[in-house]
Amino acid sequence: MLKIEVTSTEVDEVKGEGKNGPYHIRTQVGYLHKLNEKYPVKISLPIETNAQPYATGLYTLDDSSFWVGQYDRLNVSPRLVKIQSPKKAVNV
Repeated sequence: MLKIEVTSTEVDEVKGEGKNGPYHIRTQVGYLHKLNEKYPVKISLPIETNAQPYATGLYTLDDSSFWVGQYDRLNVSPRLVKIQSPKKAVNV
């Protein structure tokens, strides 16, 4: 399972005017923990215009992150699902 770690709720915003009109890009920093890799890789996570940033914690990719696009190509846009911590057993 791929894991993405979010360590801050800070959102970077870029606004401007392009040849196709105004744009507003919101991103948040995450760290991709790749299988069999010692260190995570810094990534940029897109945040929708009116959406709240991801809370700190560990996430994985939701199935809706993947779809088949034009010419049967696989497309990916990260949509994260929080990984729930395993419940600890309570001794009675």
